[in-house]
Amino acid sequence: MRAPFGWYKAFTISCYGHPLSELSRRIGKEEDNPVHLMKQSEEIKYCEKFGFPSSPHATFVRNAVLEWVKSKARDMVVETVGNTKPSQGEFSVNYFEAKGKIIPCLNENPNIIAIYGGVMDMDVPYSFHDSANKVDVIFNEGGVTKINVNALTYYFMIQSVKDKVYPTLPMWMSPIQVRILPVKRDFIDDAIRIAGELESRDVRVDIDDLNDGLGNKIRRAGKEWIPLVGILGERERKTSSLTVKIREETEQKSLTVEEIASIVMSADQLKLKRKLPILLSRRPKFEYL
Repeated sequence: MRAPFGWYKAFTISCYGHPLSELSRRIGKEEDNPVHLMKQSEEIKYCEKFGFPSSPHATFVRNAVLEWVKSKARDMVVETVGNTKPSQGEFSVNYFEAKGKIIPCLNENPNIIAIYGGVMDMDVPYSFHDSANKVDVIFNEGGVTKINVNALTYYFMIQSVKDKVYPTLPMWMSPIQVRILPVKRDFIDDAIRIAGELESRDVRVDIDDLNDGLGNKIRRAGKEWIPLVGILGERERKTSSLTVKIREETEQKSLTVEEIASIVMSADQLKLKRKLPILLSRRPKFEYL
C-alpha cells in the first residue's frame, strides 16, 4: 500500500506465544489419566481450607484416612512399607514423590498408595467425579487391592459437604471432635476438668480459652467444622453437663460427659489421639483457618 508523503515509519504489534499453544491436545483413555495431569477443580477449596498438604490439620486427616484403610484389612497378618507386591494377607504402605503440579489432596507430597494382598471391601466407590475430573480411588489387579489414600481423602472431604447444611467431617476423621467454650474465664478450670474426663474416654477435645466473646468462639469452632461444640456456663457447671451444639444435626442439647463420649465413640472406632494443644491459647496461628 502507498502512504501519504511524509509517513516514513511503520509500527508492528505482535503477541508472542508457543506456536502449538492452541493446537496441542493430550489424547488417552480417561481411566488411564494420571493424577498429576488432573485439573484443579472447584472442590479443591475444601482441602485448601484445612491447609493441605502440610498443615497440622491436613497431617491428621490424611493419617486418619490411612488408619481407616488399615482397619478394613481385617484379616491382615503383617504390615510392611514399600512392598509393591505383598503376599496374601500382607498390607503395604508406599510413599511416592508427587509429579507435576501440586494439587491439594489429589497430588501432593507424599502420594500414598496402600496395597493389600487380597481383595478388600472398602465400602467406598472405586472412582468418583468432581466438577472437573474422574478420580480413581481403588484398583484390583493381579490379586492385590491398591488404594490411593490421597484420592480417598479427597473423596471424604467432598462427602463432608455434599447434601449437608453445615459441612462436617466424619467423627473418626475430625482432628478435634469436641470443643468446650467457657463463657467466662472463671470457668476455664472446670473446662479443663471436663476435657480431662472426655480424653480419658478417648475423645479428642480442646478448649477455647481465648479472651473473646461467645459468638466469636462459636464462629472459630465452625471454621474447623468441629462436630460437637459444648458451651460451659454457670448452669452447666452446676449440673455437670454441657450445652452441646451438634453440627451435623443443627440442634442443641444438654449432655453429660458420658453422653458426649457415647456419641463420639459410636462414630469413631479408630480412637486416634489428639495432636493439637488442648488450649487454643497455646496453638500457633493457622493462616488457613
